[in-house]
Amino acid sequence: MENPASTIAPTTCLKRNTSLLPPPSFPALELAQLRLNHPPSSSERSHACKILEKEKDQLKWYDKELNRLIGIVNKLKEERSCLERRIMERENWLAGIRHLPIEILAEIFSISCSTYDHALAIYKLEGKGETVVTAPVLALSQVSHHWRRVAALCPRLWSSISVDVGRFTGSYDGIFTAYLENSASHPLKIRIRNLGSSIGIHGSGAKRFALADKILLQSPRIEVLILDIDLRCGLPRDSRYAFPLLREFTTTSRLGLPNQSGLTKSLNDAPLLNTITIAFLNDGALLPYSQLTSLTIGDIGSIEYFYSTLQKCLNLRKLTITHPYNLNQDNHRTIEMPTLHTLSFRTVLDQKLYHNIKFPNLRTFTAIYSEPRGNDEQEWPCPGFRSVIQSCSSTLRSLSLVFTQYTATNLAARQVLELVSPHLSYLEIHLIRDTTGFTEALVSLLTVPNPTENRPAIVVPVLRRLKVTVFCGQPLYTEKVANLIVEMMMSRSQKNLVDHQPGTIEASSLAVALFDFRHPAIRGNRETGGMPDDSDRFLEIINAVQLDRDMSLRALVGLRT
Repeated sequence: MENPASTIAPTTCLKRNTSLLPPPSFPALELAQLRLNHPPSSSERSHACKILEKEKDQLKWYDKELNRLIGIVNKLKEERSCLERRIMERENWLAGIRHLPIEILAEIFSISCSTYDHALAIYKLEGKGETVVTAPVLALSQVSHHWRRVAALCPRLWSSISVDVGRFTGSYDGIFTAYLENSASHPLKIRIRNLGSSIGIHGSGAKRFALADKILLQSPRIEVLILDIDLRCGLPRDSRYAFPLLREFTTTSRLGLPNQSGLTKSLNDAPLLNTITIAFLNDGALLPYSQLTSLTIGDIGSIEYFYSTLQKCLNLRKLTITHPYNLNQDNHRTIEMPTLHTLSFRTVLDQKLYHNIKFPNLRTFTAIYSEPRGNDEQEWPCPGFRSVIQSCSSTLRSLSLVFTQYTATNLAARQVLELVSPHLSYLEIHLIRDTTGFTEALVSLLTVPNPTENRPAIVVPVLRRLKVTVFCGQPLYTEKVANLIVEMMMSRSQKNLVDHQPGTIEASSLAVALFDFRHPAIRGNRETGGMPDDSDRFLEIINAVQLDRDMSLRALVGLRT
C-alpha cells in the first residue's frame, strides 16, 4: 500500500494545464515496509540511495521555483498595495466632504470635540500605572494636511486643558506647548486636579506642582479656572497672578488661609470675575463679592460671615449652598436680595431657614431635604420653605423639591401647590418612596376640574413641564395611578381648556410630563431585571392615551440602572 502522505498530484499551470515541474519519478515507500521495521538489504539500500539523491535534486528545483513564484507574489502584493492606495486617494479626492466650506468642517470638529470635557486631559487611571492622554482635536489634526489647517484655524478647540498633577509623571511639555500655541489668544479653561495622595511643596511634590505653577503663568489668558487640589500645600505663599479675563473660579479646598494671600489678592483684583464655587467660606476669603452674579458655597465657617457676605453680594443672581446648615439668626436684621433669581440649598427638615432673608424676585428654587435629626416626624412644608415661597409668591417660575429620606404625605402635596406662585411653569418632585399617596394627591390636584365640579380654580394654571421621580416606584404600578395621570394630561390639553371654559381661562397646556417610577435592583438578584409583571397594565394605559401633538407623556418603569 502506497503512503498517501508522501504522494501528491503534480502542480499544473491553470492557463496551459501543464505541469510546472516534472512530477516525482519514483513511487513512495509502501506503508507495509515501514511497519515491518526490517532494515533494507544491500541492494535495496543502494537503489534507495540513488533515488534519494535524485529526489533531493528535485527538491532543490521545487525550492527554486517556489522562490521565483514567491517573488512574483510579493511583487503582485506590492503593486496591489500601491493600486489600493491610489484608489483610496482618488476616492478621498472625490469625497463630498472636500466640498464642505472650512466653516462647516470647523463646526463638525467642534461638535465632535464637545463630547469631551476638555480639549486636552492628562491623567492616570485608578489602580493602573499608565498615563492617559485624551486629545481629540489633536487626533483630528493628524488625519490630513487639510484637516490640520482647519484645526489650526479653530483656536477655541485647543483652549481647554485638564492636568492631574498628583499622578503626573514624565514630560508632556511638547503637547502642552502645542495646545497653547494653537489656542492662539483665545481665553483658556484650565483645570488642575490632584487625584493622587496628598503631596506637598517638597520633594517630588514640588516638581509636580511646578507644572501647576507653569500652567498658571498663562493667567492673563485664563477665563475659567478650576483648582481641584489642596491649596494649603500646592502653591507658593506669594504667588501673584494677573487674571484680566477670569470669569469663573472653582476650588475644592479652603480659601483664605495665610499661605494663599497671593492667590486671593489676584482673584480679588480680577475685574471680570462673576462666578465662584468655593468648598469652604471663611473670614479670610477676601473675594470680589460685589461683582459676583453666581456663588456656590460648601462649608460655612460662621453664620455671621455668611450674612456679611450676602450683604456684599449686591448683584448676585444665583446662590447655591451644597451642605446643610442652620442659616437662621433670630436676632439678625432682615436682608433683602432683590437681584437673586436662582436659589438652591441642601438642608434638613428640622432647620429654620432664611427667615431673615427675603427673595422678592426669585424665579428658580431648588431645595434638597435630608432626614431630620433623630428620625423624628417633622411638619412639612417646614417654616423655612414657607418663608422662601412667601417672599417670592408672585415671581417664582420653577420649583424643584428633592426628599432624600423623608416620605412626604398626601397633605404635603396640597400644601405645596397652595403655596407656589400661580405663574409656576416647571415643577419637579423627587421622592425616595411614596407610601402615603403623595403622587396620587399631586396628580389629582393638578387635574383641571370639570365645570360641574365644586372645586376652586385651576391649580398652577400655566404649568408647562412636570417631572415626578420616585426612587422606589414599584408600588405605583397600578391602574389607579395610570388613570389619574392620563386624566390629568387630558384635562390640561389646550382643546380641553378651551372647551370647558372658553374665553375665561388664562391657562397653558402641559407640554411635557415625565413620571420616573423605576426601582433599584434587589441585592443579589440583579439578573432578574427587566419589566416587572405588574407594570404591563400600567404601561398599557399610559401608552394608549391620545394627546395633542404639542404634548409629551413619558413613564419609566423597571430597574433603575
